[in-house]
Amino acid sequence: QLLFDKTGFGFTFPYSQQRPRSKCKRRSRNCRTSPLGLSTVNLNSGAADLITCSKTSKTGTGQRVQEIRSACDRLWNLLLGRNFRRHGDYHLWSAVMRTHFDRAWYVKRRHVLDIFKLWNSRWAEVNKCVQRTENCKQQHCIINPENVVVSKKLEEFLGGGPKYCVNVKPSRVDVFSDIQSIARVVDSEEKLAFVEDAVGRMEKLMGNAYPIDRRNFKDVRAVKQELERSSLKLLQTDKTGRFAVLPVQAFQKKSEEALGSLFNEWKGNIGKLRKSICKVFLEESMKEVAKSVLKPLRSTLNLKFFLKDHKIEMPLRTVVNENGTWQKVVSCFLQRGLKLANLEKPIALKNSSELIEVMEKFHGRKCTILSMDIKDLYYSLEKSRLMNRVRIALEGNLIKFQSGTGLAVDSFLSVLDLYLKSTVLEYEGRKFVQKEGVCIGSSVAPLLAEIYLNTVDQQVYDRVEELSPKCFVKRFVDDILVCSVQEGLDQVLEQVIRSAAPEPRLTVERPRGEVPQFLDLRLHLERGLCWEYGKVNPKPVLSKSSCHSKNVKAGVVRSLISNALVRSCMHFGPEALKNQWDRLVMAGYGEVYIQRQIALQCREKKRATQEIRNRHAVAPHCHEASHNPRACAKKYGVDVVFSTDFGLDG
Repeated sequence: QLLFDKTGFGFTFPYSQQRPRSKCKRRSRNCRTSPLGLSTVNLNSGAADLITCSKTSKTGTGQRVQEIRSACDRLWNLLLGRNFRRHGDYHLWSAVMRTHFDRAWYVKRRHVLDIFKLWNSRWAEVNKCVQRTENCKQQHCIINPENVVVSKKLEEFLGGGPKYCVNVKPSRVDVFSDIQSIARVVDSEEKLAFVEDAVGRMEKLMGNAYPIDRRNFKDVRAVKQELERSSLKLLQTDKTGRFAVLPVQAFQKKSEEALGSLFNEWKGNIGKLRKSICKVFLEESMKEVAKSVLKPLRSTLNLKFFLKDHKIEMPLRTVVNENGTWQKVVSCFLQRGLKLANLEKPIALKNSSELIEVMEKFHGRKCTILSMDIKDLYYSLEKSRLMNRVRIALEGNLIKFQSGTGLAVDSFLSVLDLYLKSTVLEYEGRKFVQKEGVCIGSSVAPLLAEIYLNTVDQQVYDRVEELSPKCFVKRFVDDILVCSVQEGLDQVLEQVIRSAAPEPRLTVERPRGEVPQFLDLRLHLERGLCWEYGKVNPKPVLSKSSCHSKNVKAGVVRSLISNALVRSCMHFGPEALKNQWDRLVMAGYGEVYIQRQIALQCREKKRATQEIRNRHAVAPHCHEASHNPRACAKKYGVDVVFSTDFGLDG
């Protein structure tokens, strides 16, 4: 008996008429036996080898097939003689062999193709993962315009961005303080039981791993010390939401340029302006407001610099904040009055949802789009014209305004005028005021800008209604969008806007093959007007490893997914969903986690009623330590909301 096995076939050739005993207990249905006792065994799928498509493998396979054929011919010659090709058994064997060979070749070819498809798909996934890793590295790196040398530890620590929250374990004193703050909201009869329950649970959890009296800010101090040793200044970027480092000398030069372009040094008396504002309130019998203004608060506004990393020169942008000052008290009072102004907002937008409602009428239609930008809006608000327009807007709703504020229009305008003069900021011992316009960090600046542009909005709206219903003009703060279906109408609308607003400087952008961006929507014009939620270069999503609460991270996922579906048209909804999905995956959110949040969101929408809790408490969030007091508080009818106290931007 001779056993010859190559390329996965098993051939058994007997030398006697006795039929050989098969090793397989179970024969294949394709096994056939000749009168001479010749049998063939079906291909064993487990023994199939991988045949590559290279030239070497093809040549080797052909040689092995020729060897098999010549060996078979020699065996048949020994069995039947030279004329074996005329024998019936040979013809039967040839048919069986050809059938098995074709099947084996088909199976092997199919396996090879499947393996190549699987390899290509996995290679695409590998490339995608590599690209995703590179994007993650790019997102989780700091901006270094001067290419200064920083340690890898510093770069990794700051790579999460300003919104990243570090996990600093609370001390035992901090945990007990949080429990006491929650206990203030619990009923007095159950307060003692809650404290004992929460303290008992935390004692079992903490052990010796938590500090006794102070938190451990070792990593934060190490980064701060390295920046001081290297004479580096840490900044936030303006557009990309990342950190940047600059040498102190370069920062001082850029900061002087930024201050000199927008501010003048001020030598006035801020205390005198403060007393004048209090005098107006006292004359109107508003003693409580006057007392709050006279509280020992700071008298100058805060100043912060951001790096404009989207520009080649990378200049600094000044950001003014009035929190913690007595000007903040005055601005909050002014806000209540300005919100009562009579404004008709025919073309002003609150958000992109209002724009989508307008664009629904033009969906799929060929149109022309241009965007206009009011350059330096807050700096271009001319004061005399602004005060006149504020007076007209307040007198249009006089009764409601006077009953809501308790001031006459003239007194209110006096307070507003004094407040605009008192928006003084301090930097390195020097005081500055803005050269022109309204201070960009003022809380009332957005409302004043809306009142200032309301007259322009009315003129543009009336003119657009006269021209044609085949167009629309919408404005969001300082960005104006013009869309027209009729050819050449966009140029007419541009002239209408320029004539209605001659004071501010307007810049025009026309799409030249690229996809225009307005608010958080990308407008596609190739096959008619369509829109897609998202931006070309969005800020990085909050990292999954950040020490934020689970509710915050779940809210990030749900917000991005729902906006991609709701704020995209039917043609670009899948693409917007894929882009937001990729952003979440790059931020560390697993696909299973994203799917679960979507399912939970859909389930919550189906609920008819939800339980309403009347009592809330706020406590700092920390991994492994915050959820136990929260679980205890739920037993006593208190819902705990977590705050983030250790963000890197603070």
